[in-house]
Amino acid sequence: PFSEGAAPAQKKGRRGLLLKSGVFYADIYEEVSPVSEGLARVRLNGKYGYLDLSGKEALQMEEGGLVEVGAHAMTHPVLSSLPSAAQRSEILRSKTLLEDILGRRVQAFSYPYGSHSDYTGETVSMVREAGFVCACSNFAGFVGRGTELFQLPRLLVRDWDGGEFASRLGKWFDG
Repeated sequence: PFSEGAAPAQKKGRRGLLLKSGVFYADIYEEVSPVSEGLARVRLNGKYGYLDLSGKEALQMEEGGLVEVGAHAMTHPVLSSLPSAAQRSEILRSKTLLEDILGRRVQAFSYPYGSHSDYTGETVSMVREAGFVCACSNFAGFVGRGTELFQLPRLLVRDWDGGEFASRLGKWFDG
């Protein structure tokens, strides 16, 4: 259900490689991360800014089958700071919008900010009840047989050069 991988990407005439971790995207030339409805934060030549992602661009990101677009709430709030009804609205509206754009069931959710204090047990229940099959948090860890599917840990990947990335992979997987 939830996929990670790499696929060719093109944005503003640049070509590179998209890597997916949760709903965070990066390529060798720029970094693209969804922020809210149709908006993405990008880094190009060391400068940050925002670009709108069209429905067509979201579909193109998924074409190769290695990248899965998942929901991330509508306005990127700290969900634990919102009343239950507002949390539910953020979760359901983002799922519905993406399903309309993609023409398929959206299965993965990523908690905005994603630390243990940014969402609650009630939030996890809402995500499950909304029909997602998994959700990513933002705390370090590995996924194993006993991992809670609605609080999947992940390892943070920065804009490292190849040597640093290889070193980090070695530390994560070899101890």
